[in-house]
Amino acid sequence: MPSAAMLPLSLSAAATLGLAFGLGPCLLCGLSTLGPVFLVNGVGVRRSWTVLLPYSAGRLIAYATLGLVCGLAGREIGTHLDGAVIATAFGAATLLLGFGLLPTSGHRVCDSACHDGRNSARRGLLPGGLFLTGAALALSPCAPLAAVLVAAATSASAGHGLVLGLAFGFGAIAAPALFYVGAAYIGNRLRVELGSWLRGLRWLSAGLLLFAGLVQLLRGLAHFSLLQAATVWHLSL
Repeated sequence: MPSAAMLPLSLSAAATLGLAFGLGPCLLCGLSTLGPVFLVNGVGVRRSWTVLLPYSAGRLIAYATLGLVCGLAGREIGTHLDGAVIATAFGAATLLLGFGLLPTSGHRVCDSACHDGRNSARRGLLPGGLFLTGAALALSPCAPLAAVLVAAATSASAGHGLVLGLAFGFGAIAAPALFYVGAAYIGNRLRVELGSWLRGLRWLSAGLLLFAGLVQLLRGLAHFSLLQAATVWHLSL
């Protein structure tokens, strides 16, 4: 484990940057995804960890990986990621969330205590979707992350880059945690008030996520196709 004195950016500074980033636009971006999940699944405060754990793990692993790769390569690559990669990752993640939120057949609305086979299989998509959503969000370029990745690249050490990415990641996921737990509480209370409207809201939430995911996925794939076509045309000249 590298010494903190050897790092071009201290671990506390990296964590502080992550904390500031987590309380900024990242908070609203995550809430726009997690809000519908909290509302239609009714996990409540006690089971909010079932949503936050895969989402936070995706972000933390992605930040750690970026730091490690930058330290290993000796240059900052986080802000140079192809937009098609990010769009495709967001699209795939959103599609998984949409399919996971689709209601089961029948008239009964299943809550967190419902474990029939079809509902369990469909809701099994949620952890993967949440993990991919967290990872895709971590890939999005931002100034605080760029500063950490530049420090990781300057260290020219995979170990240094890894711990800097982890420090930033822990700060970024710790900051919004209380807000998301509050969102889980509010979502659970709203379920009680919505009553018979809940099934329609589940269809609406799932439909919007599926549509947004499909658009993002097609945009990313189209960018890949255009890039491949441009490369082939350039090589043929």
